[in-house]
Amino acid sequence: MPTLLIPNFSRTARYGFAIVVVVIAALLRQILSTALGAGVPFILFYPAVALAAWFGGFWPGVLSTVLGGFIAWYMFMPPYLSWMVFEASAAGQLTIFILASLFICLLAEACAKQHDELLKVKRRNENSESNIASRLQASEMQ
Repeated sequence: MPTLLIPNFSRTARYGFAIVVVVIAALLRQILSTALGAGVPFILFYPAVALAAWFGGFWPGVLSTVLGGFIAWYMFMPPYLSWMVFEASAAGQLTIFILASLFICLLAEACAKQHDELLKVKRRNENSESNIASRLQASEMQ
């Protein structure tokens, strides 16, 4: 059975990673803006949130949600490079992005906790197996 590789990064690395993936998502969104159009300002920020939450945990995921939301609102929602809301659907899009991203963060955190629990059980089982093996060996020697 393959094991998940969830590294144990330092706090600085986790939050730094969250910022970097959001910046990469913003750059890619800018590059692809003519192909994607104005209707999907948050589309590349969802994977950024998922990566930040998976590798960083809940709070780095929340950081990427906040940064991604502000960047998408400022750069990719009309009127561009403004904090004004031009379309009535903008508030709904932003709300959906925030709620969906928080759900992604919660799922990633739950997966990480479950992974940690499984590792503890595995270690406990390995210790029990080695204890049983050593007891069997000791009883065979007698």
